[in-house]
Amino acid sequence: EFRRVLFRSYTKQVHGTHIAEADPTKHGLHSESREEADGLYTTRPNTIAVQTADCLPLLVYSEKDPFIMAVHAGWRGLAKGIVGNAVKLAQRHCTSKENLRVLIGPAISAECFEVGGEVIEAFAKFIHPTQMEVLTNKGKEDRWFFDLWGAAAFTLVDHGIRPENITVLKRSEEH
Repeated sequence: EFRRVLFRSYTKQVHGTHIAEADPTKHGLHSESREEADGLYTTRPNTIAVQTADCLPLLVYSEKDPFIMAVHAGWRGLAKGIVGNAVKLAQRHCTSKENLRVLIGPAISAECFEVGGEVIEAFAKFIHPTQMEVLTNKGKEDRWFFDLWGAAAFTLVDHGIRPENITVLKRSEEH
């Protein structure tokens, strides 16, 4: 009789760029000390999770290969390169980038995410100015409204993920 061993994995999320391989001895729900990472991936039967409030949850998976990744991407992690790290890691485990699919989950909306100039400056270093125009709206005084969903999608495309392989889930009234 074949029995699949299923375990749940979690990490200590720190708004960084590290993505760890799911390991029940390091990332189990009741582990004494969890590894600091903002993503988990696995190539075997497993349940992986990330927790988000305002930040983006990303689910990266392959249609052909046994691979799945869950990523916690706040503005700091996005600006530091967690999306690029995720794509590179997925490519190492998948036969083709064309097989990769990305689901970007609910997060704070562009209409509510008001940020300071440091956020705009961080993204302006790697996002094209015409894309930045789409992602930002001027707020009061020195504040800006910023679209995390769009920033993640632009970054995924810049790393070779086809736009048709990216799904963005927003609030239900925004379908």
